[in-house]
Amino acid sequence: MEESEKLIPFCNPGWLPAAARVDVDKAIRRVLDTGVFLHGPETLAFEREFAEYCGVPHCILVSSGTAALALAARRTGLARVVLPGICPAAVPCALDCERIPWRVALSPIDLYSSGLHLHVYGDQQVKLAQTQCWVDDCSQAVGSWIRYARPIDALVVSHYPSKPLGAFGDAGSILVHDDDLAVKLRSDREYGWDDFRLVQERGKGNLRCDELQAAVLRVKLRCLDELNAMRHALAETYFDCWQSKRQDGYCPIGFSEVVHLLVVSFGSGADREKARMKLEGMGIGTGWHYPHLLEHPSWGRGDTEACFAARCLLSLPLWAGMMREQVRDVCDVLRTF
Repeated sequence: MEESEKLIPFCNPGWLPAAARVDVDKAIRRVLDTGVFLHGPETLAFEREFAEYCGVPHCILVSSGTAALALAARRTGLARVVLPGICPAAVPCALDCERIPWRVALSPIDLYSSGLHLHVYGDQQVKLAQTQCWVDDCSQAVGSWIRYARPIDALVVSHYPSKPLGAFGDAGSILVHDDDLAVKLRSDREYGWDDFRLVQERGKGNLRCDELQAAVLRVKLRCLDELNAMRHALAETYFDCWQSKRQDGYCPIGFSEVVHLLVVSFGSGADREKARMKLEGMGIGTGWHYPHLLEHPSWGRGDTEACFAARCLLSLPLWAGMMREQVRDVCDVLRTF
């Protein structure tokens, strides 16, 4: 069954409040009327507005979250990538995670001079040593209160459609404090040119984002807090349902300020799969974050907390615009499991 055909889809990235949908239509028409489709006023305005929202001086909008990570890692001199083992990436150094709330164990991070930290479940609390070079992927925590002991070297945000601040295509942002770093990143996204296109650094490519995506992101940024609050309220409804009746066989892992994924943990992979099949059979979408780990060579031994998570965690439907009655329907199906 296609996601769009399900009674309760796992996500619905196209949903917006009625007023925001009108604003998106106006924004798209505005881009069409100007005839400027690359690196124009919408891109510049979004970069300024998103930087102000995040409380940093500079935002560089690029073609995707992957492009943003690659540029930020290269320019900050990131020596190695350190991620919770649950994450779906071919990482050279993956650390195991705590069972709940499935965060990377912080103590081993102190051993590394640099790294990349990924907020899988919207939790942005992390303490870094003063000497560490650090890039933070906060794609799934945009809108939370950022707690850092010092300015991070670079914040990276994916605007993939299903993310909290998603475009209607692909895009990514890099947020930085350093003026010189911002200049270099802006050059990197467009062939390595200088401001006058007279000097080009060799080996650079085209990682620009188009104006249509920037225009849509400006609208969605204005209602981001509203959308985050809606997802948070739905997560509370899930927990109210679970607390009203005793649940056997699974438990919720909790949630933080920005609820991007609503995840439950089962006692075994077999139980998780039975629940997933039952939900899917009832027309209720689910997610698996992330199956790739079980085949990753770094974790092939299968005795880590990350491997347990890959086998036993299940993501339930959660999106702004979802009805509370739909949340209760999901919980009712799980009660019969």
